[in-house]
Amino acid sequence: MNHYLARQPIVDRQGHVVAYELLYRNSEANVYTAQDPNDATRQVLDTAYHVMGLDTVSQQLPVFVNFTRDLIVHHHHWNIAPGNLIIEVLESIEFDEEILKALKQLKRAGYQIALDDFNCNASIHGIPEIIRIADFIKIDFQAPLNRQQCTENLARRSGKKLIAEKIETLDEYKRSLETGYTYFQGYFFGKPELLVKKSTPLFIDGQIVVHVPHI
Repeated sequence: MNHYLARQPIVDRQGHVVAYELLYRNSEANVYTAQDPNDATRQVLDTAYHVMGLDTVSQQLPVFVNFTRDLIVHHHHWNIAPGNLIIEVLESIEFDEEILKALKQLKRAGYQIALDDFNCNASIHGIPEIIRIADFIKIDFQAPLNRQQCTENLARRSGKKLIAEKIETLDEYKRSLETGYTYFQGYFFGKPELLVKKSTPLFIDGQIVVHVPHI
């Protein structure tokens, strides 16, 4: 059985790879095809931690993984130690008391939090608390410029580390450097790299209990 995963580098201002974002894949096609984002994240965690081995996948660097609302709120179900895992909060998640409470619990447990493509909008519930919880704020360089600037200003006032994502051209990279970003991600630095691992499923009573990786 083949297991798939993709990783995309995140680099610093000197161009050194400092982290990877791990991405769901299920074939050699190297594209996202998941129907259920909860299942996609579970598979990413299972493949990275239990099939390929996190040290092999991450090269001992931090890893960013997209988390859905359900997985954040019910975080006790996935049972992954903090370590180098950075929980990336999807932009589609609605912030309310339930999600804020869960994020605070994860923060106290030692996880780092990244806000993915955070939308600086005054109507969002609990913006000050959201920003206080976050360690990183990722800003989409393909989003409207006024949206980028609003979030940049908010992040800087709070002292948060900024990640410029979806950097695709030299001009975008130059602008992100001049604007003072700390980290960078996008096709300009590298497309997602496909990782593949073969394993043999171990069955007990007709159910898969573990995948034994091939050496």
